[in-house]
Amino acid sequence: MGVEPSRVEFEFYSNANLPTLVNDKGHAFGHAAGTYEEGNSQSIIRIERSQFEEPMLLVGTVAHEQAHARLLGEGRLSGDEFDNELLTDLTVVFHGLGIFLANGPRHWHSAVTTWPGTAVPRPGYMTTPMYGYALALRCWLREEPLPRWRKHLNPGLRAEFKQAMRFLDGQGR
Repeated sequence: MGVEPSRVEFEFYSNANLPTLVNDKGHAFGHAAGTYEEGNSQSIIRIERSQFEEPMLLVGTVAHEQAHARLLGEGRLSGDEFDNELLTDLTVVFHGLGIFLANGPRHWHSAVTTWPGTAVPRPGYMTTPMYGYALALRCWLREEPLPRWRKHLNPGLRAEFKQAMRFLDGQGR
């Protein structure tokens, strides 16, 4: 992700004893897999310990939190943007680690809001179709038609990726 190692400190925590809370529609609020906090001299990235047993999720979470360090810590975003988390996920895709987030997207019905000025639902984080298109667009822009890593995409994501690749191939260059 290109984050200067001396700029971040890692801490680890557990959500094991936290209760599950629900919103007014009965949808569970998800627990944070990781957090990013800007400090004076160093940023703090906190990682939930249960991910140590799930390497794909762990790499995705660390990449997502490091993307916050790139965007917020380097002053590219203020953190008040309505699409801050979506931009953070997209930054992970841009830096080549998108497969780790895409194979285990974090989507909770409780986190869905609406796009500003509309009634159109807006997820808090990228969804499987968003990842499929973003991964395909990255390949298309890099002129990488058949990436070797595509075989590691989960089946639903692979279908979204293939559909997006077909669409982009039809757009010409």
